[in-house]
Amino acid sequence: MKKLIALLLALALIAGVLPAAFAAEAAALPMTVADAVDGVSAYLDAARTEGVYSDWTIFQLARSGNLSNELRAAYLAYMNEKIRAAEGVMDANNNTTYSRITLALTACGMDAANFAGYSMIAPLGDFDKTSRQGINGTLYALLALDCGNYSLPEGATATRERYVQELLDKELEGGGWAFFGSVADVDMTAMVIQALAPYYAQAEVKAAVDRGLDVLSALQQDDGGYVVWGTACSESPAQVLLALCCLGIDPATDSRFVKENGAWLGSAIFSYLADGEGVAFGHADRKANLLATQQVGYALAGYERLLDGKTTLYDMTDALSYAYVGVYDYTAVAAGAENASETGVILADVPVTLHEGMTAAEVLQAAFDANGIDAKGVAEGYITEVNGLGSLGGYSGWMLSYNNDDFSNWGLGSITPKAGDVLQLHYTMNLDTTTDDIGTGFYGLPVFTDITLGGVTKHMTRTVTFDENYNMTASYFVDGEAAEGKGTKDDPFVLTFDLGYDGKADGLTYTTSLDPHYAIVIGLKDADFAQDVDCSVSTLGGKYVAYFRICVKAHDCLRYTDVDGHWARQEICTATELGLMNGTSLTEFAPEGEITRAMLVAILYRAAGATAQEKSTFADVAADAWYTEEVAWAQSEGIVGGVGDNCFAPELPVTREEFATILWRYAGEPEAEASTASFADAESVSDWALDAMNWAVSSGIINGTDGNRLDPQGTATRAQAAAMLCRFLAK
Repeated sequence: MKKLIALLLALALIAGVLPAAFAAEAAALPMTVADAVDGVSAYLDAARTEGVYSDWTIFQLARSGNLSNELRAAYLAYMNEKIRAAEGVMDANNNTTYSRITLALTACGMDAANFAGYSMIAPLGDFDKTSRQGINGTLYALLALDCGNYSLPEGATATRERYVQELLDKELEGGGWAFFGSVADVDMTAMVIQALAPYYAQAEVKAAVDRGLDVLSALQQDDGGYVVWGTACSESPAQVLLALCCLGIDPATDSRFVKENGAWLGSAIFSYLADGEGVAFGHADRKANLLATQQVGYALAGYERLLDGKTTLYDMTDALSYAYVGVYDYTAVAAGAENASETGVILADVPVTLHEGMTAAEVLQAAFDANGIDAKGVAEGYITEVNGLGSLGGYSGWMLSYNNDDFSNWGLGSITPKAGDVLQLHYTMNLDTTTDDIGTGFYGLPVFTDITLGGVTKHMTRTVTFDENYNMTASYFVDGEAAEGKGTKDDPFVLTFDLGYDGKADGLTYTTSLDPHYAIVIGLKDADFAQDVDCSVSTLGGKYVAYFRICVKAHDCLRYTDVDGHWARQEICTATELGLMNGTSLTEFAPEGEITRAMLVAILYRAAGATAQEKSTFADVAADAWYTEEVAWAQSEGIVGGVGDNCFAPELPVTREEFATILWRYAGEPEAEASTASFADAESVSDWALDAMNWAVSSGIINGTDGNRLDPQGTATRAQAAAMLCRFLAK
């Protein structure tokens, strides 16, 4: 293998000295780099799960210029709570966690050495622990330290020089790097070059990096990409592309990385462009893959920055040359105060370019001038009025929150903001020292507006009134009813969720009417709703502004001993609570048992709240059978037909296509587009059931079984019946 690499390197060196006239022109991409970067950003933003944040997604969005103020604020609030809850210990074993967080925070313009009261840089000062992760830990430590020109803490055993030397010492014979083994790895070599790029002027570093580039050139395939561990993928050419960009090299014009046929790193990357809407990339195919799209996305962002003449992807001095200014008057809006804004947001944390020695007063004035805001008191050090809104008496007026401190009593002229600092003005309605009730201060409306748990949503609202002296009275409501509790620690708001099953809730989401720049919700993450859960809302500065207790009502289906852990547990409980289905005994539901034609008709009879108007004409339905009225009703409504010889066959198990047909008739025989064709056994659907099955599939009432099969003649189980009924009734 080493001989092969040596031969390839020799060929690469020969090719490198050929006249420029022989250099091939890089193949055109299917879209501009800028459009690709924006498309990936849109895909990553849309792929996010509400309340869940990927550092790499935030990093890509921030470095591509596509991170919205709202998402930036929400991410920073999330990280603030997470870091505080962990008391700064984000990973007891792997220091790459601190490097990754540092990259994301710095890309957001924040100082990772002092965020939420903790330093993400300090752990990187432990050389042994960082390098214990191998070359990966070392290179990411360098990227993190250099991204914001961070200083290691006093007493650190690591230095930049020591990390650089560690990478140089790990270079393989013949050039390149690998996480393990003696054969150069494409991704690892490219990533080490990214980390060493700021030190390229050093002779020893330059020689090692150049050898690494030669290895990468030699290993490049004719299609412009790479085969790593036997697999060609999108991430490898993306990492190489980024390595070149970090060195200031345009990969589309470097003859070492453009093949004679025009294939190059860019064309290799775009060969994995995923099929379908949006801009996403596959790993080893054209099926969208989140991790691959993240890596390709930030590599392309690095390329766009190179083409635009900006700093490299990991040089975030541009992100750290701003302070942020926000102005909010929620409580003045709630009070109907004269000259209050319409929404409570006058200025939403806009960036202001910092110049050496600027005071907070100068930063605020720059923000006001740029956004047409008329403010008084800036030069004197204390804001007295913004757009005509000044003190209403008492303790009302404008207060400064500096880097999420609750309030700051410092004069604006005494503060010298540094890059990433946040200066926020909030209007307070606290008119005396005795009123510190929920909702006073600058907090606006510190309540959940919506909480969804297990598919059940609670809406919370608040009304406020002010007397002639601006004393406030607040009233809280849940789904229009007066709320239980006052929102204090001793008397929290109580939200009771009736989920229709036993309370093992999932799918928790919530929104608050606090501005996301300083809203923190504590106590809901990974909560066990089998018991009452206490939670709270606080500011980033640590002040609690509302307390809640969330309760989940238990239900009768707890009596079933044979549905715990079953895939249809929730639907079984819901069907039981609605009175549609009963257990086969007091303690058992028999989820895998069969459901008969009589049972299904009885269920629909109950759901309709119907009464039989006629008698059944079926010969096998006795006048005193438990299902007599139900069958008579279904027959009169045209929901069921016989099976021949004037028989209904009440005890015959229902097939899946019969179930669908009965539901379809019950729904009024709605039309639906053909939806069964994609299933492996689509041709086995009976002609008489085809319309019904198309409707059931397109409506999401019936899903495929194992092997992408409809199994139309298969017997419907009681669990499947409960699931299909719940899906049907939810439409």
